[in-house]
Amino acid sequence: MPRTRRDRLLGAFEGLETFGVSVLLLGLPWSEAMKSLGLAIAAVGLLANLAVGGRMALAPKWTHLCLGLYFCAAGLSLALAPDHLSGPRELLTVGMTIAAFPLVADVCGRRPSRRVLLAFVIMAGASIGAVLGYFEHMAGSYHRLVLPSIENAIPAGEYLGATMAFAMGVLFAEASAMVAGPLLGFCAGACALALLMTKSRGPFLGAAAGALLIGAVSLRRRWIVLAASLALVAGATLFWTINPGSRIVKEGVVHSRSAVNRIRTWEISIDRFAERPIVGHGVGSFALLGIHIVDEIGVEWEQNAHNVIVHSLVETGLTGTGALVCFLILGLRDVVRALRRTGWRHHRAITAGSLAGVAVLLVSGVFSVSIDAEPGILLFALLALGASVDAQSASPAKVNDD
Repeated sequence: MPRTRRDRLLGAFEGLETFGVSVLLLGLPWSEAMKSLGLAIAAVGLLANLAVGGRMALAPKWTHLCLGLYFCAAGLSLALAPDHLSGPRELLTVGMTIAAFPLVADVCGRRPSRRVLLAFVIMAGASIGAVLGYFEHMAGSYHRLVLPSIENAIPAGEYLGATMAFAMGVLFAEASAMVAGPLLGFCAGACALALLMTKSRGPFLGAAAGALLIGAVSLRRRWIVLAASLALVAGATLFWTINPGSRIVKEGVVHSRSAVNRIRTWEISIDRFAERPIVGHGVGSFALLGIHIVDEIGVEWEQNAHNVIVHSLVETGLTGTGALVCFLILGLRDVVRALRRTGWRHHRAITAGSLAGVAVLLVSGVFSVSIDAEPGILLFALLALGASVDAQSASPAKVNDD
């Protein structure tokens, strides 16, 4: 049946949206320009598609509804915030961060084969970012590695840890491939090496959780996961013994200055939440609340609450945090359901890797705000990527025997 002009336009605009999402995910860890350009191209492609009568693929709808409610709650928090704490730019930042979820869901919902494309784009971008970050670190005077577009070591570590876990998931399915296997191994190894050089404890813990999760999901021989867990504990203990002055284990971690200050920050943040429990002080307002910690070294002004939930409670109150938590629960449910019904090993590997990457970011979110900026965009992208499985893949899953 010949294609009409409208069908050709829809195909062109869908391709433009896919190209934009690919540019966004490729440049996320190493190019601010590519991130902005990719998001703009994807938005143009989507809006043009809708303008000529196309429809978005937004299943499952309840998950998207909760995300929409979170965005509305963020807008409400700004509308009701004091004048010196409010600003439309913050709402735009939230929109740009969460946009990855509906965009990736739409692209993969139209053509599930694009999951493979986006998966390799994410890993290619992380590999480039890790290599560029390594060379900048070795040529500069920084004590902790950062990425070209992620200039803080903690979110850089979160991004690297999540991508490492994601690459490991795909590697289990492609380890024997002549070309893809070594490339995936390089990606996972480069991200792991760069992650270690960030010296960020929260992302370390998240990466360990993600790696163990991907092993439990992808391997039948569960004793390998147990052995890996014991090896991690033994390795950490040995490192602690040999390097007691290292930043990673200094002062027993829980007694370190950063850990003590985090606990104090949580306590003060809860007090700020109690002042405006329903709608919060306004999204993006935390850094303007004047929360600071004074100790024997000096004054430390806190830019965030060092915890996803506490930070959200302060800025968006119970309305925004409730919507965010519901979205995360439903998003994880969607990924787990997709994992159970996925038959083709490539699709299963992508879904398992997405679940592991999300786990890395959520575990890291106990100690930092991992749903913001580049790690946040990756989180929303992985949730959509992991859940987008077509009906043709809904045969009983075949687990890799490696």
